[in-house]
Amino acid sequence: MRKKRKETSTQTTDIVKAAELESEFMLKAEAGEIIPDETYLQKLHLDELLEIKDLVNPEREAELAKRIESTILRYEEPRIEIARLDERIWSYFYEKYLLRFLFLIWGGLVFLLVPNKTEPEEGMPMALKVFLLGALVLIIAFRLSLAIFESQKKASIPASPLRRKLGIAVFMQDGNPPGFFRALLRGFFKSFPLMFLTVLTMELSPNNRGIHDKLFGTYVLRINNPNVSRAEIREFIKTKYASKSKTMLL
Repeated sequence: MRKKRKETSTQTTDIVKAAELESEFMLKAEAGEIIPDETYLQKLHLDELLEIKDLVNPEREAELAKRIESTILRYEEPRIEIARLDERIWSYFYEKYLLRFLFLIWGGLVFLLVPNKTEPEEGMPMALKVFLLGALVLIIAFRLSLAIFESQKKASIPASPLRRKLGIAVFMQDGNPPGFFRALLRGFFKSFPLMFLTVLTMELSPNNRGIHDKLFGTYVLRINNPNVSRAEIREFIKTKYASKSKTMLL
């Protein structure tokens, strides 16, 4: 009984949220902040079109719903595009979840196998020492592995398995992936506690380029077709990023 009530409550909450989003979208459209004509809709990504489609009530806004449906049917996914901010952030946190899972396993092993005795001369339990040392090794190994994935010259999408599935990869201005050490330093730079600074600068940048991208001269793109050539990537970067940002670290 409680389970059914919980499911009903969740469904009600989802309906209320959807109604609020729909209302917000329509209010902006009525206020002139958003003009949902074909020109506006064609600029949106497919995910955004599908989201708006779910928000619009086809009975009350039949013409708009029809226009959105027509745009979706004619939508052609670009071969290359600038990686969206939400994709970059979530892929970063998903990879961090893997690292935290490894921390959890390591902590359990230390708890079970290492005696928790305090050494009088140092005042730190042996188990804590072993855990911290292992955690440091895991962090370094994690960053090394990501740098190896991101610097693969022959890979069509040089990225970790998760990001490769999303099509997100890091490139230099010449269309090639960054070198191993550049990728490694870039990875450490965007880690905690500088992570908040990198996210903020990505949010403020029109092309989602954070301070770590500008510092190391990198561009994060979404590759929708694995057959894209390096020349296409180079031309895309040259075209989309009109103002050539200078690399701060060579």
